[in-house]
Amino acid sequence: MAIKTSKLCFLLFLVSLILVSATLSLAEGDIEENQRDPQRRYHQCQRRCRQEERDPRRQQQCQRRCEERYVELDEEDNQRDPRGRYQECQRRCEQLERDPRQQQQCRRRCEERYVELEEEDNQRDRRRRYQECQRRCEQQERDPRRQQQCQRRCEDRGRNEEEDNQRDPRREYQRCQRRCEQQERDPRQQERCERRCEERFEERRWDDEDDNQRRDPRREYHRCQRRCEQQERDPRQQERCERRCEERFEERRWDDEEDNQRNCRREHQRCQRRCEQQERDPRQQERCERRCDERFEERRRDGEEDNDEVDNQRDRRRRYRECQRRCQEQERDPRQQQQCQRRCREQSRRGRVEGTELMNTSPRLNSILDFVGF
Repeated sequence: MAIKTSKLCFLLFLVSLILVSATLSLAEGDIEENQRDPQRRYHQCQRRCRQEERDPRRQQQCQRRCEERYVELDEEDNQRDPRGRYQECQRRCEQLERDPRQQQQCRRRCEERYVELEEEDNQRDRRRRYQECQRRCEQQERDPRRQQQCQRRCEDRGRNEEEDNQRDPRREYQRCQRRCEQQERDPRQQERCERRCEERFEERRWDDEDDNQRRDPRREYHRCQRRCEQQERDPRQQERCERRCEERFEERRWDDEEDNQRNCRREHQRCQRRCEQQERDPRQQERCERRCDERFEERRRDGEEDNDEVDNQRDRRRRYRECQRRCQEQERDPRQQQQCQRRCREQSRRGRVEGTELMNTSPRLNSILDFVGF
């Protein structure tokens, strides 16, 4: 009996030792994470200042020291690669968590933290680019009005980058994962749900990469216009949507025009230099330079023609919107209104009005089409 009791005591002692060591390692992991995370240390420091310093001035000085220390730690932290921190976090999950589900949740927290760190880096980059853009405007544009326009373009570009970031597939992936955790209690169902999230994320990522490789501003503009037509039934909402497409296109076109002009000028200068180096006879050199000038002018004209084509399309769309608005205002009967709007679409597609078709339309629609210039 005494032997059995001693064995039982020994087993209980071993179990308690294992539990204590597991608790200590978890606590060490938390302490290590707290020590690594500058924001947590900053909040702890601020709390200590409030608890220990009663004098407002001394409390303020203490909090300022916390801020200075936080900035130092944050800079040190930023110098470390987020990818390396992510891998460290994953290793800790494997070492500390034996239960597969707990380990999976731990890894997911690592992923979320990694994405947060990347997002912080991206925000810093965006701020830096915005400040550089503003500085360029100040240096290059002396006229206050042109400087203001340039700065507004910097702001718009920053806003568009922020919008694109909000639509980041990784953020959507994390939201999808969280939904799986909250809605699915059965581990198998949860696993299936998470697999679907991963598949969707991979699809989106590949689509985005393909689009970035394929897409030119005009195609993007036409896609955006088509989306507005399909998704917005109310003409006013459609108009706003199309205006946003135009603004985005104008911004992209402005950037591309600058790049193209720069490339054209560089190419023209290279061509001129080649003429100087290769042609010794002044007449031959002059002919060669003339060919360079002609090529440069031709490329510049092509760019202007492309812009004219887009402007014509924009005018057509404006007339189409006006036609739609007139249909809404003048036709009270829903069926008549629908027919009128269908005619507007047909005329917009063709880009011109044929006399025979106009004769078949109602007098009211004829007056609408005449009014808007179809």
